[in-house]
Amino acid sequence: MDVPSLVTPPPLSSMRRIISAALEEDLAYGDLTSTLLIPPTLLARAEIKAKGHMIVAGVAVAREVFQAVDSSIAFTTHFDDGTMVRPSTPILTLKGKAQSLLQGERIALN
Repeated sequence: MDVPSLVTPPPLSSMRRIISAALEEDLAYGDLTSTLLIPPTLLARAEIKAKGHMIVAGVAVAREVFQAVDSSIAFTTHFDDGTMVRPSTPILTLKGKAQSLLQGERIALN
């Protein structure tokens, strides 16, 4: 079931400025855990799934976050903003360097 969007996404330039500031704050000293434990060339696949019944929101923001971290990340959208989904439904699938996926995860989910 699709729900009409009641929110207009912010302009791309504003979104990118906020994402850049969030990444700078979150990764100011690098991602030491990922750097120390995960080989830089290790590729991974990640899914962002619904934790409960929800209306999807923030797909464009998530895409911009991961692209800002690493433009080589492949991003597949399974549901657009405004779509109602059930628990455990995959909303996004990402493929790329494991370190990059982990670096963008926290900001994309927040």
